[in-house]
Amino acid sequence: MMIAKNAEPADFAIIESDSFELLATIGHVGAAVAAGSSAVEQCHQLLKFDHPVSALWILEHARTLQTENPADAADLLEAQIRSSMQKNRSMEDRLELAVLASAMLTKLDHPRLRTILDETLTKQNRLTQEAILAGAWQSHDPQAAQLIQNIEEWSSTRAGSMALLIKANYTPVGELSSDDLQRLTFIFGGVGHVSPGYQVQAAWLYLRHTQQEGPALASVLGDFLPKNSNNEK
Repeated sequence: MMIAKNAEPADFAIIESDSFELLATIGHVGAAVAAGSSAVEQCHQLLKFDHPVSALWILEHARTLQTENPADAADLLEAQIRSSMQKNRSMEDRLELAVLASAMLTKLDHPRLRTILDETLTKQNRLTQEAILAGAWQSHDPQAAQLIQNIEEWSSTRAGSMALLIKANYTPVGELSSDDLQRLTFIFGGVGHVSPGYQVQAAWLYLRHTQQEGPALASVLGDFLPKNSNNEK
């Protein structure tokens, strides 16, 4: 699959005729890419097989399409995220790919990602919802703040914590409400149902919004800097 762009469609003829349906579908994708197509329809068919390695290739294929064909890239990214909404044997792999796809789609087409996010809220699809928010956070893109606008209720404590981290990260200092500041203390205090890395982020965001970031940083750096000796001249 990785060499498809440098191959000829005919090179995949034997694979396309294979009796094993997954392998034949991989051949269809390869032939389409070799012919210069985005292979969107073929990739949709391939995703149905619940095959993690193929799903990872499709994600990388979408990445290469972002510049030359952003609409097709967005289509494939959406398909990746939606595949995580289906219960199957590779759920963990699908959720990991949904995080990566969401990070890319935040930058490429955040309104499209918001449509999927709204659907997870309606259907109470907690895991995909958390994956989308994790991806939006990892995108490091200000459009992540627009993704969560006007959503007050989330399907889990973790999703609510992730949304608050995104909000706090892109809200100017002095504009975060006292309620949100208090909720940040809950997150870095360990009751936000997020990993330690996110707890640290919550702590720094709290310090930034309460304008204590400078003194805190000075205190931390002070532990590593050499102390002045009274004997120094």
